[in-house]
Formats: sequence, structure tokens, C-alpha cells
Amino acid sequence: MGLKSVRATWMRGGTSKGLFFLESDLAGIPARDAFFLSAIGSPDPYGKQMDGMGGATSSTSKIAVISPSQQTHCDVDYLFGHVDIETPVIDYSGNCGNLTAAVGVFAIQKGLVKPKFPTTTVAVWQRNLAQRITVKVPTTREGKVEFAGEFTIPGVAGSGAAIAIEFDAPSGKKNTLPTGNSVDELQLDSTTTIKASLIFAGNATIIVRADALAQPPTLQGHELPHEVNQMNNILEQIETIRCMGAVAMGLADSPESAAKQPSIPKVAIVSAPISYVSTAKQPVDKSKMDICCRIFSMGKMHHAFTGTGAIALAVAANIPGSLVNQITSTIQKVRLGNPAGVMEAVADVSINNLIPTPLSAGFVRTARPLMEGLVMG
Repeated sequence: MGLKSVRATWMRGGTSKGLFFLESDLAGIPARDAFFLSAIGSPDPYGKQMDGMGGATSSTSKIAVISPSQQTHCDVDYLFGHVDIETPVIDYSGNCGNLTAAVGVFAIQKGLVKPKFPTTTVAVWQRNLAQRITVKVPTTREGKVEFAGEFTIPGVAGSGAAIAIEFDAPSGKKNTLPTGNSVDELQLDSTTTIKASLIFAGNATIIVRADALAQPPTLQGHELPHEVNQMNNILEQIETIRCMGAVAMGLADSPESAAKQPSIPKVAIVSAPISYVSTAKQPVDKSKMDICCRIFSMGKMHHAFTGTGAIALAVAANIPGSLVNQITSTIQKVRLGNPAGVMEAVADVSINNLIPTPLSAGFVRTARPLMEGLVMG
């Protein structure tokens, strides 16, 4: 059989890139996942995605399917797929917060939302998590998306127009603390436990202290991806934490089944503010951050920080006793020191009878289309 072709847009949203499709353009594709895998270039035992569009990192191996919303209070529906690089797996269990900025841009450019000067508000229904997200896209008087601007993002060269993203009720219908505890102990093996804060906000996220991980080496929390991604013992323990945490959060029946869902939950490691040199070889001073943090995605340390991870940490900062709150105290705007620099996230959390309820949370990104045409798969 010959290759199939579908119109698609290759887009950057925040620190991620992905293939964007209109749902209607996929009508003639009966085996969607097989097509998506082929288009992205997975599975690839060489880990390069040479035979597809993917960039061989977790941040660049993604797809998004957009359609007019089936929800009365939203403009578009957004389905996110995280494509594994080496295996034929697309994980639909979570969301990409960074790409959400690109969803707003795509919706306007495809005529799904009428532009409005100076800001077009796009109400997005995140299908994976049944969450409502508001994306505010700068728009010109001529009804075009404004891409030029001075806003910069750690991890992305240059600047662009600032796109504000707000998660309405970021825990959705789930309990923010699935176990009811701000800190739990995960049993990793017969002799090893680790303290973790298990949070449903944005994506399901497991938060642990950097200095609690396997030794040697002892992590301080300021290490960079090129260092940690060579530490097999750390990566193995992070995956064990992820799988055990998934069971504790009710996302999987067993660690074995959790391993088959590689994208969610995410694991973040945190430490008190500490100065370091970023991946762009720029000094990051501890006075510019409230917490030093790193996050792991699809088995590797993220080159910057995930948008949904930022949401989870901002919410956790407002939950008394969480591992984040122990470092930051209660603070609505949190400055997150990550490998690429410092990212800000905000959260509004109500505490009633010791039960936290996130009312909203958000951050600011930039986004733009990179290429449009027919993708082959």
C-alpha cells in the first residue's frame, strides 16, 4: 500500500513542537495511530525518528487533533498524543501545556474562532483530561495572529507575542490530592521508600526532593539534562517512582501496567533555590527563583519545564505541607528555576477544611506555525 497524505501544520507551542491536524482532515484515515506513528517516525530503535517529522526528543514527538468543540462552553476540542520514540505507543493519558498555546493560534488560523483585536480569547476543551483552558492570543486589527513581540521563554531562542494560558479548575473532576495527603511515602522496593507529593493539577505529577534520589551520585537539584540523562541509576529510579506513584494515584493497577503508559504521570524533582549555569550557558541566580526544579518526560529530563508541570508545582506551593510548599511557603506566583532559566506560573487555590481546591492556574508562552502542507504516513 502507498503512503497516505493528510494536511497538517508543524507548530511550536512554548518549548514543544508537534504535528497539528484538523479532525475533519483525518476522516479518510481508518488507522489513525498507525498513520501518526509513521508521520512522526516511530517506532525507531535508533532513537532518531529519521523516517518521520519527530525531533527525537519527548518535546518534539507529539501530535494534536483539533475540532469544533462538542462542549457548549468551549470553542475547540483538543486531543493530545505523546508519541514514544522507540516503541509503537501513543499515550493519550495527559496534556501538553506548552502546545496549548499553539492550539489557540491554530484555531484562529483555521477559522474555528473569529479573531478579535487586540486579543482573541479561545476556550479550549482538553479532551484527554476533560479540562477547560482559556488561551488569549494577541491579534492584529486585520484579524491576524500577532507573532511579533518582546516576550521570551527559557528554552526558546528569540522572542514573540505573549500568549496567556489559564487552566480553569486545573484538577478537573479529580481530587487534587488523590491520597488525601500532602506528602506520601512510596515503597520503591523491599528496603527503599521515598517521600513524594502526589498532585492532580494540569497533568498528574509526582514531586520528590532531588537529594532523596539514588546515591551515588547525590543530586543537588541544579544538574542539567545532559548530565542526568547519562545517569542510568537515576533514570531507573525516576521510572520506578513514576510507576509506583501511578498506582498510588489510581492511574494504574500495577507498576507493570503503568510502564505501558509512559507519558503520565510526570515526575518533578525539587530543591531549595541554588545558583547554576543554564543550558544556554547563562548564569541563573538563586535570588531570581522561588524553587529549583527539574521534570522528567518519557524517561528523560526535560530540556526546560513542562507547562502542566509548572501548573502542578504552582498549585503544590499553595498546599500546606507539600514538598513544594516546604520550600516556597504559600505563594501565588512561583518562579521556577529550570535547566533553561526561570519560568513563572500562578495558581489560585482555595483551602477548605484542609482540602485544597485549585480555582485556576496559568502561565505565559509564545507560539507560531513552522510549516504547513501534506504530511505523509
